[in-house]
Amino acid sequence: MNTTVYHKLACRLAALLMLPALLFVASCKEDLDEDNLYTFTGETIESYLANRPDSFSNFNYILKRAGMDKILSAYGTYTCFAPTNEAVMAYIDSLYADTSCKIEHNGMTAPGLEGLSDSLCNDIAKFHLAASEVMAINMQNGMTIRTMLGRDVNTSIDSVSGRTVVNAYSLITKMDNEMENGVIHIVDNVLRRSNLLVTGEMSNHPDLFTIWKAAIDLTGLEDSLLDVERKTTVPSNAATYKFYCPEKAVLGYTIFAETDSVLKKHGINDINDLIAYANRVYEHCADPGTGWYDYYRNKGVKVSTGDDYRSPYNCLNMFLRYHIAKLRVPYNKLVTSYNEVSGVPLYDYWETMLP
Repeated sequence: MNTTVYHKLACRLAALLMLPALLFVASCKEDLDEDNLYTFTGETIESYLANRPDSFSNFNYILKRAGMDKILSAYGTYTCFAPTNEAVMAYIDSLYADTSCKIEHNGMTAPGLEGLSDSLCNDIAKFHLAASEVMAINMQNGMTIRTMLGRDVNTSIDSVSGRTVVNAYSLITKMDNEMENGVIHIVDNVLRRSNLLVTGEMSNHPDLFTIWKAAIDLTGLEDSLLDVERKTTVPSNAATYKFYCPEKAVLGYTIFAETDSVLKKHGINDINDLIAYANRVYEHCADPGTGWYDYYRNKGVKVSTGDDYRSPYNCLNMFLRYHIAKLRVPYNKLVTSYNEVSGVPLYDYWETMLP
């Protein structure tokens, strides 16, 4: 058979075979229930906020001062926790009226929006934004979200209302407002951020960590928990092979700290009781032949029960360092519900500051 004729016949046959499928698709399209389809309004996150000044003009003012309005007008995928006008004003008033802050009025020059500094606008704006889309279903079991400020926010479920709360304070009143470039969750309070380091946060809760804070002070371990970042070394061949190298590494720490009430249940009522407890646990841990802590035992380390609490071989110092990991572990990373198998115990291992 002539090749050209063969090709023509093959094409006609293929067209005939495809015709029923095309007719079927067309008939299916007629039966679609459009009531269940979400229709995008064509709004970006920025235009959504700008088009509703009665609700979001204050937050949008802050976004514009920080230059984030342009980013939220462009193509991308973002999550925005948008506080209402009332929430923004309540927060700003609290900043200006705060008499306990180290910087007068927290750096504000006057009451109201115009009194905010550029740095405050930048911090507030970026702490309410994430460079990825996080939907309500992702937050059901609690999760940690990295914001564009470089700090995390945590979600949880309010035990009373059953609704999602961010940082245990800001209730999401309306979730999953899908935009062309991401999603908006409306919150009833500005997300509160802290400039405190981990040990400073302990000082903020004297009703919980009096004993632990006293132990941190005695051992001087706070000095080991101050670094928040370090510069990285870029390999000399990075430019040649065109691979990305971050200029800095973000550092973090996790303290598994018993509260005063937990310690008191075990007869530890003050710092002296904690010292005595640490001595009992660690005094003989590195004894030759019988010690259970083989890392120190094999190195011939002599553990001390003396009062040089800054020594890494002191019992109190060892006790505290066993509770501290040199990495930041958000709560949702401690549980692996998405990977659980019924009846199978799951384990994870964290290396602490005690070798």
